[in-house]
Amino acid sequence: MEDTWLGGRRIDFVWYWIDKETGPWRNEISMEPNVEDFPPWSREPTRPTKECLAIDRRSHEHPNFIDVDCRLQRPFICEK
Repeated sequence: MEDTWLGGRRIDFVWYWIDKETGPWRNEISMEPNVEDFPPWSREPTRPTKECLAIDRRSHEHPNFIDVDCRLQRPFICEK
């Protein structure tokens, strides 16, 4: 599987989860991993045209978060 959209977005250099319960952009995604290495960023997600969050498994033993271009179509993961 290539990268898959997860439902996160960068706004003004801050990453957020989309969450209808608390408003569309209220749950911030940390840039610094905790003791369990979450979130698992594969690189510093600061590329200016890449403002959507995806998970990438192409060349990694474990999935990593990557920043991707929001205009490209890709599969998605959602939870209800």
